[in-house]
Amino acid sequence: MTAIPSNATPLLDIDALNDLKDMLAEALTEIADTFLDGLDAEVEAVGAGIRASGPAARAAAHSLKGSAGNLGGRALAMQASAIEKAAVEGDLATCEALYPALQTLAGQTREALKAYLAQP
Repeated sequence: MTAIPSNATPLLDIDALNDLKDMLAEALTEIADTFLDGLDAEVEAVGAGIRASGPAARAAAHSLKGSAGNLGGRALAMQASAIEKAAVEGDLATCEALYPALQTLAGQTREALKAYLAQP
């Protein structure tokens, strides 16, 4: 069975974001804005990949996992990872079943990241 994030999985890895903020200062906002601007397209690419084939689903989920994980989007990255693993196993039915939660987590991650960035 493919692991998916539980309700206990935080949306954001605040420690990772704080580290990024310390290292990148104002550049973090620019990087996060770029991520947020492309988030809907990345999520849709996963959906299109699921509809197309296992390799396409795997590649799109892998890309989203990386970009979300790099910006502390822990739950979103974990859900993308679950889809990626199911796609590797050729289980597109599981990919399809996991996709609505990915969409929900993307929206929640968007709002949580915006709130984090709005803090002084």
